[in-house]
Amino acid sequence: MRDNMRPGILFLACTILILSSCGFQRDLDTISEVQKPNEDTLLTAVSSELSEFETTIPFVAEETETDATLESAVTLPASSVDEHNGLEQSEGQNTQPVNEKGCFLKHSLGKFHSAALTEDNRLYTWGNNGGGQLGFESTSSDLWGDAFTGIPTLVPTLSGVKDVWLGYNKSMASTSNGDFFVWGGGWHMILGLDGIDDGHSPIMMPNLKNVVDVAMEFHYSAAVTSDGDLYTWGLNSYGQLGYVSTSSIEITDQILPFTPLPTRVPGVCNVVSVSLGANHIAALTSNGDLYTWGSDYSGQLGHDYTTTDSLGYPYTCTPAKIPGLENVTAVSSGGSVTAAICENGDLYTWGENYYGQLGYPSVEITDMGQPYTSVPTKVPGLSNVIAVALSGSHCAAITAAGDLYTWGSNSSGELGHGDMRGRRSPTKVTGLTNVISISLEPYFSAAITADGDLYTWGANNRGQLGHESSESDSIGYPCTFSPTRVTGLSNVLSVSFGGVHGAAITADGHIYTWGGNMNGQLGDGTMENRSLPVKIKIKEE
Repeated sequence: MRDNMRPGILFLACTILILSSCGFQRDLDTISEVQKPNEDTLLTAVSSELSEFETTIPFVAEETETDATLESAVTLPASSVDEHNGLEQSEGQNTQPVNEKGCFLKHSLGKFHSAALTEDNRLYTWGNNGGGQLGFESTSSDLWGDAFTGIPTLVPTLSGVKDVWLGYNKSMASTSNGDFFVWGGGWHMILGLDGIDDGHSPIMMPNLKNVVDVAMEFHYSAAVTSDGDLYTWGLNSYGQLGYVSTSSIEITDQILPFTPLPTRVPGVCNVVSVSLGANHIAALTSNGDLYTWGSDYSGQLGHDYTTTDSLGYPYTCTPAKIPGLENVTAVSSGGSVTAAICENGDLYTWGENYYGQLGYPSVEITDMGQPYTSVPTKVPGLSNVIAVALSGSHCAAITAAGDLYTWGSNSSGELGHGDMRGRRSPTKVTGLTNVISISLEPYFSAAITADGDLYTWGANNRGQLGHESSESDSIGYPCTFSPTRVTGLSNVLSVSFGGVHGAAITADGHIYTWGGNMNGQLGDGTMENRSLPVKIKIKEE
């Protein structure tokens, strides 16, 4: 099975049922959704694939300007490197303007590609382009023969871009006139384009207008429109699309239901935000009601309005309002966990609790022996919560006072408490104050403070923390156990991650990237991992 399997269609077909939007994981201990028995063969196949693929790209542990250090990284043939090299090492704050064509306002990261939007509404993309996810043809190839572009390059067929969202190998954008475009690797119609598997150029969706929010898992997507309608499309094996699909497709000898075009979810309206778990959806309405549907194997729906499939697993394809939860202001889903903040600042969690990620003990047990809670339960010890984030295996919450609390799995120090000991109740992260934003990946975390500083901690095997690490986890990967400021960056407005690479936009409109760079996703014109942020230039037209 290993033969001819680079990151591509066959590999993605295997990973679809075990990976959430959390990116590559170093083992399968954190699989968030216990799979149905007829999917076990997929888990076995992908287990060896992941561990083998993860070690193929060497890590540059230290950044210098000497060629000798960089020789230990991947070296590309001259014909494979873009002629424009936009690297500007961030060894200290550099306020010299880099982009002469407008400042960056927004950014989004996929697993192996990146995008940024300028103040004049132009969209630039870079990184892996094997499925056409950059929106144009690339002339360079990486070590696996996949097309890539290593410098931020204008998407030529789009103008007036208002927002952009990236998924695993697909891209979506909305424009100022309300049009909605998709492109990239539409494996098994996941793009939402009936009959088109791969869109190498942005293609407008005729039945979807005025999109204000998008959420994506690898195998399905959701979009909210300005009038509060919710549309979903993709695979529907757990009813996660919110309706019964009338089409089906064969994947690894299984016939699975899917919907090839964006379809409005009936029974829920006035939606203001949507959040996707591995195989379930949570939608928040303007009056503070929360609706969930999809897989309920670990109680992640928070209600019992479900039926069982032929194997006895609970699910529903009908959106149902969670009883007892009122005036919800925010919702977050990750893996098989759901969390909601109410207007009074209380935080409720429910779903899988194997790592203590719910913040309290669970008494219910699945048939696989995993603890879970099926009823939304207030997290004790927390009040005045204003933000929550989930990775599937650990959780973080910000209070109105700017304090940060974390709990759950801690195998790489991702909780930020100076050790690798997991916590089953919220624990305040010391040394951080005035936190205004938190972002979680499966093995690491990041926070922005009110003064614009960026702090990161946890796993650092690809330099994704933006600084060097002196600690290591139980299997020898470099880690940082306590929040550490990313030097060379100030006045950070936003940060995002694509699994093992990160990007930040600063108040002066510059974009910085760091971490894994196996497909040129850092935009510095190389395929060398970076443990320190680099300032990125756009490619001249």
